[in-house]
Amino acid sequence: MESCEGRKKPAPAGAGFFVLWSRGSYTGRVENRFCSFLAREKEMETRNPLTLMAAGLSLLFMVSAHAAEMAHQPMKSAPKAANPCAVQEGIPIDPRQITRPADIPPFSGVERSVLLEEGRMLFEDSSLSGNGMSCNSCHKTDALFKPSFATPYPHPFEMARRRAGVDRAMFADEVVQFCLLVPMKGQPLPWDSRELAALTAYVVDVRQREFIAAVRDFSGGMDRPNGEKRPCGTVNPCGMMNPCGMKNPCGVKH
Repeated sequence: MESCEGRKKPAPAGAGFFVLWSRGSYTGRVENRFCSFLAREKEMETRNPLTLMAAGLSLLFMVSAHAAEMAHQPMKSAPKAANPCAVQEGIPIDPRQITRPADIPPFSGVERSVLLEEGRMLFEDSSLSGNGMSCNSCHKTDALFKPSFATPYPHPFEMARRRAGVDRAMFADEVVQFCLLVPMKGQPLPWDSRELAALTAYVVDVRQREFIAAVRDFSGGMDRPNGEKRPCGTVNPCGMMNPCGMKNPCGVKH
């Protein structure tokens, strides 16, 4: 702190500690209060140590009062992060990007088991996206699939209807292309590519079958070895926390 008279004289000893505490929007008020005490002693050749102590205590009181005031002010909540999995309304996409051309057959050149393993790795590969997401970001658990996922492909896909106007049953590879384009903000894969075939095979042969089995198990539709039903299976695709879905997929009535 500079002196009160033109701020040319050095601050009195011991004042620096309190000045550090006075950093903030109220610094000017604190300095004025401190200077008012010193002004009373400006006629004296030496300042009374007791006066300096009183000024310091007054400064400490003001800092403490300000801290108490700030503590009782309501904290501003941080803005909620956008839901990366929910498909937001936006610019419509060209339906041709998610419609399999009739003259391009899907890839078929390796065993199905090889495609499934490659599809599993691609399902967790964020390099397919433009926003750092992977298929697994939204579909790490079965809870994030809609009830229609239990229906064999082709079946209607609501998100594609909203964003691309596709009002028909869609095949699995077409749904994969939509997810690459919209939630993951990436680029569609070539229709005859091995990568698209692998992802589609993994979705249908692994994830969809697991989902169907879990739904049946939970609903009591699966017979146990002892002949009893299991209405409360340990794998409940609708009972898990769903950070991405807007609604409970099991709450939809068919």
